[in-house]
Amino acid sequence: METFTHCEKNGQPGPVRCQAHLVNVMMTVNRRAFLGLAAATPMATASHAWLDVRRYGAADELAVERADTHYAILNVSNVREFVLGIDASARMLRDFSSFDPDGFLHDWCERQFGVAASSEAERAYRAYFASYVTDDLANAPQLLDGLTRSAGQEALEDLLSSVSAKRLPKVQGVAELLHLTRQQRERLEDAGTEARKAATDMSAAARRFFEANLLAQHGIIFGLTCWLEASLEAHMSATRGDRAASAAHLTRAAEALATIREAQALATRGSKWTYWYRGDRKMNLKALEDLTGDALQRARHP
Repeated sequence: METFTHCEKNGQPGPVRCQAHLVNVMMTVNRRAFLGLAAATPMATASHAWLDVRRYGAADELAVERADTHYAILNVSNVREFVLGIDASARMLRDFSSFDPDGFLHDWCERQFGVAASSEAERAYRAYFASYVTDDLANAPQLLDGLTRSAGQEALEDLLSSVSAKRLPKVQGVAELLHLTRQQRERLEDAGTEARKAATDMSAAARRFFEANLLAQHGIIFGLTCWLEASLEAHMSATRGDRAASAAHLTRAAEALATIREAQALATRGSKWTYWYRGDRKMNLKALEDLTGDALQRARHP
């Protein structure tokens, strides 16, 4: 969606076209979600707002003069882990109409892994991108890491509060979500098989990059998906009043979180990357471990 604001150039107002909200711009590989761009908010969007271009220097004046005033802000997170996505996004934003996701991925894999290993690597990336369950209307992933975390947290918090209040859990839609989660977990299992197979044919340097760029990311989302699946099963068992089954599922949930730690370790090998996940503020895995542990203790000793 575009909006127009005003910009003062040499004392004279003129229109500047801004990209007001760039939300969920998706490209597809094999009709599956490939890239998502973060929302971008312009410096000014109201028609009465003013930007003084002179504050930003000659480059900005030249941009206005040549009507090159579209822009997008891309949140790249950790650059080291998302080399493929950042490269694709940069090329796509430079020339959106001619960007070819299939051709890009093919060429990128050849550059990164060499011709001999590129076909297996490309197949592994495609399997990974295709593993996310998608919303049929928006063709957008439904269970990315943040959504998966939130869904599992809600289920476990409801389970805990139900034990304290001596009632059955009441969160709705668990069975439907569990069905989608199982689908994604099965696809991720297949994607993991493809990725491990691809890694065997790579040079040592290419394999180290592949492990940090794909295998680690796959392991994190796979562990998170398994955790959600087990948490939802624990919730459903508690709803039926079966505490023993609920405790068994919560044990599996805790084990799934441990596999995320193992996946993170793939991206932290060597002294240079030792503390790569020290912050871990987005996922906050420690909080999930504590929540899952509390739910397990309550299931065993209500």
